[in-house]
Formats: sequence, C-alpha cells, structure tokens
Amino acid sequence: MSPLLRVIKMCDITMVGYIIDLGGNINEGWIMGNFVPPLNMAVDNCFFDIAMLLLEKGADVKAEDYVGDTALHKLARKLEVGNQHITYIKLELARVLINKGADVNAKNSRLETPLFGAVISSNPELVQLLLNAGADFYFSTAQFQYSILIQAIDPTYLCLDDLNSTPTKKHMVDLGKTVSTFDKEEFFQRQCEVLELLIKRGIDVNIYFNGQPSPIQVAVMGPNFKIVKLLVEEGADINGQLKNACGGTILHLCVETNNLKTAKYLVENGANVNIKDSKSISPLVIAVHKGYYEMTKFLIDQGADVNATDINGATPLHYATKQSLFQIAKLLIGSGANVNAKNIKGSTPFDVGIVEGVFNCDFVLLFLQHGLRVKSSDEFRFPKDLYVLKKINPEIVKAFWYYGYPYDQTDFKNEESDLQSEMRKFFSFNSSAASTGGDEAAQKKIINVISAQ
Repeated sequence: MSPLLRVIKMCDITMVGYIIDLGGNINEGWIMGNFVPPLNMAVDNCFFDIAMLLLEKGADVKAEDYVGDTALHKLARKLEVGNQHITYIKLELARVLINKGADVNAKNSRLETPLFGAVISSNPELVQLLLNAGADFYFSTAQFQYSILIQAIDPTYLCLDDLNSTPTKKHMVDLGKTVSTFDKEEFFQRQCEVLELLIKRGIDVNIYFNGQPSPIQVAVMGPNFKIVKLLVEEGADINGQLKNACGGTILHLCVETNNLKTAKYLVENGANVNIKDSKSISPLVIAVHKGYYEMTKFLIDQGADVNATDINGATPLHYATKQSLFQIAKLLIGSGANVNAKNIKGSTPFDVGIVEGVFNCDFVLLFLQHGLRVKSSDEFRFPKDLYVLKKINPEIVKAFWYYGYPYDQTDFKNEESDLQSEMRKFFSFNSSAASTGGDEAAQKKIINVISAQ
C-alpha cells in the first residue's frame, strides 16, 4: 500500500496533508497491485474530512480505480440510515464532486453509474441531486429502465439485518467509524421515496425485460409492503400472468408464501381470486395444498370457487383429503365443496383419501354427513376399501354401518377372520341392523362422534 493510502486508511488527516505537502501524488495509489485513487479510498471509508482536503488540494474527481469506480460511485453506494449528520455530509460532498466536474453518467466495469449506487442504498436526496445534474443513462433503454427500477424495489436491505448486531457494531467502533442504530422502517420509507422519484422521471411500473420477473412480482416477494402499495397505486398490473413456468399471478405468489396481508390488499384492489395459472391451479388450491387455513378461509370469504378444478379435474377437496387436512376439508365442505366430485380418473376426494391411506374416522363421518354417495357392493370397491379403512381405525366400519351401508357376508369371504367377526358383530348379521338398533352401544358411540363434528 502506498504511503498516502496508508495514512488515509489510518484516518490521520494531519499526515495526509503532510505527505501531500512533501510532494506525494494526490491521484495515485496502489493496493496489492490494484490502482486505487486516494480520493476513492477516503470516500469508501467515510472519511469525509480527508476527502474534502484532497479535493482542496486538487484531487481528480474523475479518477477511476481498478474496477472503473469514481469517487462519486463510492459515495453513492454508502448506506447511512439513522444518522442525519452523516447523510447531510454525504450530500454536500456529492455536490462538491459534481461542481468540480464529476461525471454523473460515468460507467464502471459493470456498466453502473453513480445513480445505481444511490438507488440501491435508498438515498432519495442523492438520487434527486443526480437526476437534477443530468443522470439519464438508465432511462435510455427498456433494459436499463427495468434494471434501475428493480434495484429500487429490491435493493441491498436483505444483507442489512445484521447491522444492529453487537459484533458488527464493535467491529465498526474498532475501525473508528460512527455507529448508529439501523432503522429498517426508515430505510423502507426512503426506499419508497427513491421509487417515487424514478416513477416521476417516467419509468413504467409494468416494464419488464427478457422474461424477467415483473416489478410488482419482485415487490411482493420482498418485505416492504409500502412498495407493493405504491406500485399498485401507480397502476401495476395485479392480474397479469407472471413470467415464469406456472404463469400464475401475484396473488398466486402471495398465497404460495402465505403473505396474507398483501393478499388482502391485492384482493381489495381488484385481484381475481378465481384466476388460474397455466395448469388451471387457482389460488385456493395452492392455499389448501400448502395447508394454510387462514389463507384458505380468506379466499373462500372473498368468493373463491370451492369446486374449481385443476388440469387433472381435482378440486381443492381432493387436495385436502390427499394430505389429511381435516380442518381445511371441513371448511371446504361447509362452504359447499362437493364430496362426490370426480377428477379425470373418476376418483372422488374420498377415493383419494383411501388410496393415500390418510383417512381416519373423523374424515369418514364428515363425508357421510355431507352426502357421500354410498354405492352398492357390486359398484363400490367395498371389500378392498373397507378393509383398508378398518386397518386404520375399526370405528370407521361402524360409521358406514350407522349410515346404512348394506352388509353382505360374501363381500368379506376372502378377508381376514377378524374383519369377518367385526362385520358380523356390528352389522348384526343383516343389512337392516342400522334401522332396527343392532349394536346399540356402537350406535350410541357413533352418534356422539357425529354430534361432536
């Protein structure tokens, strides 16, 4: 490291002035073979007094480091939330750099201008200053507009959660830096202000590029609800298909992530609760499949079709029974779901539950209570299915008996003897047992179970 850079790193402004007065090159510095202008280092380390001294001594404001960054690039990327004094100093330094000829449209090796840094650090004052100074590179093409808009919506806050941690603060104090508490809510508000400036500058909130996620899609995936509201208020398309493999909407995305707050806001502002993706999956199906009870209830309350089918003819109830989601199944059925609906294979939700081996007595009673069609033994695979159910819970056999399922001893001639014994006991050897009383103790137990539903 060259001598001037070394004393800048030590934040020794006296030695900086001394080395310059001795003839040190004010515009040249090297770190491990990489070119770093002294002004860039001062700005990068937030040593603004040293930066002002270097400018007074004639430092080149257009000097670029080994990645093409100027001092204005470095300054723009510096995040400072919660310290108004530092924010003010940064803004004043930016004004000095611009007044001394800094190029607001200078591009580094990543084709980023200072405006890019100001946007990702959510600095509305600096964004406004750069725009007023003629920063227009990101407004030249749809690709660049999309790029800067996405950075405004989804900046660097995800890596800022640790800024309030004790180890981080201690490290910053050890380096002699000013430490302030990071206020995420303040950052979110400043993020919105930056976005508003870009929108006022003319960027379309529905712009997208080369199949990338739409701005509203990126916002919904982020933690800043205010950004979602701002985009919707500015005309973001909330019912448009996403540019992904499923082709759903942002409501599908909210349901997928169980983001109930945003889902409610979207529906209040016109999001279609029954819109389907490319596989005919509705938001309700996603909520049921994920097991999100509150989200399921909300969608139903907002008019979601409980009998809507996917590309395979499955209804939300098929999904609920497949995963043994009893409370959700009960909610669906109570809201009008058809317990006898068939998918393209001819299977009802009840059939799906049997195949998956997840049914219990509560499920069977729920379905019987709400109109499960009891088929004759030659139509319904009674021996096989009842045997499967009996293995799960013998009480299920009693439920069928109570609801009048006909008993035929020949149905069970090839099954285990314990099942035959169970059948004879609870069906009282004839199909009229349910109407004549039969096993009264079993009947009473079933009635109690049913009444509790």
